[in-house]
Amino acid sequence: MSERIRRGRRLHRRQQACRMNQAQTAIVGALILAISPPAVNAAETRDDATVDAAQAAGPATDQDDTPPVTPDPNRGYGGRAATGHLTRKLEKSRRSALKAKPKTGEALQDWLNGPSILGEWGGYRQQLDDLGITFGGFSGNAFFANATGGARRSATAASFTQAWTDLDFEKLSGWTGFLIHTEMAITGGNNLSGHNRVGNLFNVATEYTPNGVYLGQMYAQQAFFGDALSLQVGRLTTTNNFATLPVFTDYVSVAGNGTPTALPLGSTYFTYPPAVEWGAVATAQATSRITVAGGVYNTNNSSAAPQASQNGTDFGLTFDNGVMAVSQITYTDPATDPICLPGIFAFGSYYSSADYPRLRNGRDKSGNYGFYWMAQQMVYQQGGPGSPQGLTPWFAVAWNPEESADFLPLYVSGGAVYQGLIPGRNTDTTALAVYSGTFSKFAQNTTTETVLEANYTLWATPWLGITPDFQYVFNPMGGASKNDAAVFGGQILIVF
Repeated sequence: MSERIRRGRRLHRRQQACRMNQAQTAIVGALILAISPPAVNAAETRDDATVDAAQAAGPATDQDDTPPVTPDPNRGYGGRAATGHLTRKLEKSRRSALKAKPKTGEALQDWLNGPSILGEWGGYRQQLDDLGITFGGFSGNAFFANATGGARRSATAASFTQAWTDLDFEKLSGWTGFLIHTEMAITGGNNLSGHNRVGNLFNVATEYTPNGVYLGQMYAQQAFFGDALSLQVGRLTTTNNFATLPVFTDYVSVAGNGTPTALPLGSTYFTYPPAVEWGAVATAQATSRITVAGGVYNTNNSSAAPQASQNGTDFGLTFDNGVMAVSQITYTDPATDPICLPGIFAFGSYYSSADYPRLRNGRDKSGNYGFYWMAQQMVYQQGGPGSPQGLTPWFAVAWNPEESADFLPLYVSGGAVYQGLIPGRNTDTTALAVYSGTFSKFAQNTTTETVLEANYTLWATPWLGITPDFQYVFNPMGGASKNDAAVFGGQILIVF
């Protein structure tokens, strides 16, 4: 038997092993979700009392609107929702750009090729980083208009600017594995998805959050056993650790960028930036490819609402409304694997013991829970192992079984991202997606809202991304198709 045939068989066996590992992880995740958390007793008597959909749930509206249509009118959905992945992605890009572009001595060229719009502060930024003090940030700016459909024609702009600091005590003092992370955000603008504009549930831009200056995450992180186990304790945003994928950062709609919308609608305490709760998250590297994470969060309702939380400074720790627990198992094929194309498969669940109003009569019920499944898998790779260029399809599903208390019990989405589609534009991305949410049978006059999104992100420099974006909204807020809206606009992302 020739060596070529033997190599081919070994390659085939390894590829089969990749698929088997992914299938095994899917089965294990499904079993975990099947047994945890326990079902909540939803036995109720039928009556004719129902909460009108416009009062039950929906996207936050801008400040000049009449009372908005969310359970909590001040909450908002904004802030480049997948900030956990986004901050790591931007910091990695900043460091890569710093290494890839040696100084030329020409100030303008060095600035354009540099890792951030603020530059390296004359070398002091790297010196601080070497000492263990790392600064980062970004500004997302969205501009959208609905050319057709919706409640009325309108155009809006919104911005979300976030800055963060990491203090690495391993560098600062020799304390191995200890880090302190802090964030703050500044938001402004109006929401095109407000009920007197497009009036849809899936906000067209993640940037919108009620205007203000916010104190975001503040937590301490300790790694153990060579990073095999990490523990975060402090003021945490749920979507920084759970129910999100790296590929989501290539989208602009809230439905695509962040976490399946049904989860924060099912439980207000499943927070988006800049909202936070007191909490603790443990993450364990079970094997080289399997990660298990669990988190416990306080259920302080005002802390979960940006403005009601006194812009993030409501540090109240309450125990009279129960807790929320989240668990997730993740299987990862790394980008550097020579055989398996990079992919991520995640399965998770949450349970909250807080009180939730029933949609049919407004009375409180104790407890709510939900599940989610999501994955991204590269199917075509340019440039060999380790290259980020290629085609990556993805999907996400979220299910909240307690339909009597969940305005959006089922959410399904899917799409694909191609990095480097245009020759010579290796970092640009082309993204397509469809998002669909099915409304509760207890929400009157609602069916399903579906959104199509298509965009192209051009990285003009390592720190400037420009994203023309198109979205088409079918049945805004699950209502009549005559209000279907075509939304045009875009986003400018600037890395600090």
